[in-house]
Amino acid sequence: MLDKLKYFFNIGIVLLDNLIGDLNMNQYNLDSAIYDAVYRKVDSIHALNEKQREAFLSLIGKGCRQSTKDKLDRRLQIPLSLWKRYGIFSRVILTDNDVEYICGQSWTDEMRTLRECIL
Repeated sequence: MLDKLKYFFNIGIVLLDNLIGDLNMNQYNLDSAIYDAVYRKVDSIHALNEKQREAFLSLIGKGCRQSTKDKLDRRLQIPLSLWKRYGIFSRVILTDNDVEYICGQSWTDEMRTLRECIL
């Protein structure tokens, strides 16, 4: 009986470990992506893909004039190895097709800070 319990417990741990590995595999923050693009250059993303750029632009471009959105769009196309690193970029989470932001205090102030860092 105890052997069966250990067996199922070990299977559960393996399944949970695989699930967590799958969840974390394609998710990283913008600051670490910039670091990898600058220093590691192997197995790293070099630029945001089109879906990430669109999601990022819709995230930080709300309420902006069209000229500001155009500038942001051009800046988001620059390779990550040319971006400066800011601490707020560690709150920007990149997945394969999306960009999310983990807000600290004030959403509008932090979106403005992100825009200023990119521009």
